Amino acid sequence: MRLPIRIRANEAEPDLHRLSIVYDLHRFAPVEGLRAALVMFSLVAGSELLHLPLLEESALAGMFACIADPGGPVRRRVPWLLGFAALGGVQTLAFSLLRGEPALAVVPIAALWIGVLAMLRIYGQPALQMGNMLTVSLVITLDRPEPLRVAISLGLAYAFGVLWALLMALLVSRIARFEPERRAVARLWEALAAEVGDQRALLHDPTATEATWEAHARAHRRAVRLAIEAARETVLVSSRDWAGAIAPPAWVIRLEAGEQLFGALIALSDQLEASGEPDPRAHADRLLRVLRPICLVLARAALSDSAVRLPRLQHGVDTLAHAAAALPGAAGAAAARVVDLVRAAALLSVADGFLPARSQTLRAPLRARLLDPPRAAMTLRAPAMRHALRAALLSVVAFAVMFAYPTVYGHWLAITMIVTLQPFMALTWQRALERTGGTLLGGLIAAWLSLLVTGPTSLAVAVIPLAFLCFALRPVGFGVMVTFLTPLVVLLLELGRPGTSEIEIAAMRALYTLGGGLLAIAGGLALWPSREPARLRRALEVALLAHAGFAEAAPAQATIARRAAGRATLELEASLSRALLESSRSAVRLQSALSVDAAIRRLAGLVTALHLAASLPAPWRAWAGAALRALADGREPPPPPEGADDNLARLTRQIGLIGGALARFRETAPG
Repeated sequence: MRLPIRIRANEAEPDLHRLSIVYDLHRFAPVEGLRAALVMFSLVAGSELLHLPLLEESALAGMFACIADPGGPVRRRVPWLLGFAALGGVQTLAFSLLRGEPALAVVPIAALWIGVLAMLRIYGQPALQMGNMLTVSLVITLDRPEPLRVAISLGLAYAFGVLWALLMALLVSRIARFEPERRAVARLWEALAAEVGDQRALLHDPTATEATWEAHARAHRRAVRLAIEAARETVLVSSRDWAGAIAPPAWVIRLEAGEQLFGALIALSDQLEASGEPDPRAHADRLLRVLRPICLVLARAALSDSAVRLPRLQHGVDTLAHAAAALPGAAGAAAARVVDLVRAAALLSVADGFLPARSQTLRAPLRARLLDPPRAAMTLRAPAMRHALRAALLSVVAFAVMFAYPTVYGHWLAITMIVTLQPFMALTWQRALERTGGTLLGGLIAAWLSLLVTGPTSLAVAVIPLAFLCFALRPVGFGVMVTFLTPLVVLLLELGRPGTSEIEIAAMRALYTLGGGLLAIAGGLALWPSREPARLRRALEVALLAHAGFAEAAPAQATIARRAAGRATLELEASLSRALLESSRSAVRLQSALSVDAAIRRLAGLVTALHLAASLPAPWRAWAGAALRALADGREPPPPPEGADDNLARLTRQIGLIGGALARFRETAPG
């Protein structure tokens, strides 16, 4: 198993065999770091100045709130953090009282509640984060029994810390209104610039093969699609804040232009790969050479929410237009679409039908959003249910160690196990590596700080840079965050236990972290292991059906259908990556699945080009959809219509390649 850890800016991830441990420094979030530093320092300093030890509990709760914060627009954050404050306060009160009961009564109740919290992930990433932090809080609460009066105070202190973090989020958000939306759209244009640069490099590479183009497609299309989905989710949450405006904000227009430009680039890439003639490639090279810096200019404009200096940009747009006019056929149609979209993003012009996503922003009714996920998960076949049962049973083991060998460090065993354990084994391995490595590095930082920090005042001051770096680097990567989270927790514990050695705390944390990681890995292997290779078939079928819908789509619906197909491909490749990491057997079957994935991507590029050139006749659209649906169902596809040109003949061949690879995949299925 290869375990690369890369520091990158705009570098895609083409290798599905690798754990996705990639740190992106462009995701550095100073505003979130500033908020966390304000929260932590104000509560820690208040505890020292006002002689209120309960504010130390509030500081821990504030740190948990910063981690549980889903980010994005304020409208999204407020309800989650209010819920976190209420649940956290009640949970702290209840388990502070319950801890005084015998272990045989406490452990089953705590384990059951941990299973419930683990199931929260069915409601999405914000609920997952909240569930994880509530679980961590529960474990720490079980460290000590408290009388009713103290338990009530602890519950109120917890809620106060979360509400204080929410207040700081509201204040800081005033500094940069719509900053999350603008940053997300800027990342999309940076990803587009990276795709353009790599596509141009392929044109200059005489050794580029079909496998090279395939790697380019898998890497960059995945990276851009992820950036699109992240930006679209962020923009959707804040849509009510600008829905009544005469025109949508600049970053909304640039998001839509970026997504549609992505489709045009897919089509152009397909046509350039298929054409080995030097003249079209030379014109395309000129177009791509100018397009990359324009994408970067538009990324900076999206981030600053500013207009583009049109006189400086006009020459570049004119160059794009000349290069596009020189390209023939479907390549020329894709290039012309590129020029139109760049103009739209620069001029912020909105034409009829330019924002097809607006019709897709309606959310399901509240009742459906609340009840449908648990209904779907109430089966042992559901990964979320198996994960919740696994977490509950393993927490019994961790609590048994905590209660049998009580120490002030025992809670780290349960915390690490819970945070490391994931629904899929490949993700558990990744999280174990990141958390263990980050904890060890953080322990070294804590040991170094122990030589510099000598009193409560210096400890409070040291919280500022640690909290800032921890949360500003959080979007960069989990391992980086843990590196600075470890000394931050060590300092907070030192405030609560004066005289304790930071070196001892760091060493014991590292030891229990290693034990918790090993427990999570062992549990993932032994308890209802979620083997990804067994789920690949369904992922392939879903991807084929989504691309059937894309092929059948009328031109007006092509963008929406392509978006659904892109999401299905993301899910397929996530499943493929987990299968490749989990299984060293069934090599032929997994290679066949990779071949299907590659053929689907090529098919998507070709269909996109044909849609843009309006050269996919209705009979061929119907046939392509019927053929892909037949393959998904395991049936023989119907014969294609007559009268195929070069691109339509390629369409037929791609569907044939999908059918052959899918047949090999099914033949090698476990009996």
